[in-house]
Amino acid sequence: MASAISIRKKIIAVFSPCAVVIFLDQVTKLIAEKRLSGREPVFLLKDFFVFVFTENQGAFLSLGGNLGSVVRIIIFIVLPLIILFSAVVYLFRKNKLSFRQLCFFSLILGGGLSNVFDRIFKGGEVVDFMNIGIRNIRTGIFNVADLGIVFGAGLLALSFIKEKKTG
Repeated sequence: MASAISIRKKIIAVFSPCAVVIFLDQVTKLIAEKRLSGREPVFLLKDFFVFVFTENQGAFLSLGGNLGSVVRIIIFIVLPLIILFSAVVYLFRKNKLSFRQLCFFSLILGGGLSNVFDRIFKGGEVVDFMNIGIRNIRTGIFNVADLGIVFGAGLLALSFIKEKKTG
């Protein structure tokens, strides 16, 4: 179990990784928009890594993209903002999380906020531009915010598993 972390360290643990994810995501999205929009996909390592510009109205794999605009606003902007705000409150109230766990949680927070920013300022759409895979086994098209969410969740889960095993 982690010892209590000072409010100063919590602020650093929560807002630093979050800010880095938001910054990297927004910068890479701007680059993708300038270099990839309206162009053919760019293939690296044959077709293992593909850069292809898309604007996604839905969630993962465009789920919910065909919903009405009011429903999309509620599901993809309002609800995530409530969840993300609640997560920040939880992070500052919970005393059992380690500094590392706060940082991992912050990666999720940064990814979520950056995608919500896109939806607010880009007409309900999120810019996606990366795809990886081998032949027909491929991921959906994603962005840096999605990587922050996935890596943050994975690292957080591993830290809880490790903590449980060590007592």
